[in-house]
Amino acid sequence: MGDAPSDQFVLLVGATEAGTEAHDLGLSCKAADALGDTYDVDALHVKSDNAMKMTLRADTPAATIEKLPARDWTLVDQLVAADDYATAARLLYVLRAASTDADLERPDSEPGQGSGFAAHHPPSASPPICRS
Repeated sequence: MGDAPSDQFVLLVGATEAGTEAHDLGLSCKAADALGDTYDVDALHVKSDNAMKMTLRADTPAATIEKLPARDWTLVDQLVAADDYATAARLLYVLRAASTDADLERPDSEPGQGSGFAAHHPPSASPPICRS
């Protein structure tokens, strides 16, 4: 990265935007974490804002699985830990909607036994943010 702090800031902001435009939540979150570690920026706010701007469901279930690695679910946990339940609920809704079809058709699981969030939290179950 450039020597000047302003150059580094611009590159990190650009990286978060590139991840968002590529609909790559993991990349966007990594860049936002680096931005928050280096500058006085609320990385969690940047990550949640970017996640809400993305289309997380891909054209095929296999491609959706690639877009939603397990680390992406930690953003919901981080929002809950920060007591931002409203944003966590909105993001949980988006992630769950994107993963439902992919979980049902995941090739390495038994039929109807996906390995993602939807498999462990059926629609009738309370979202994790509601548990005490």
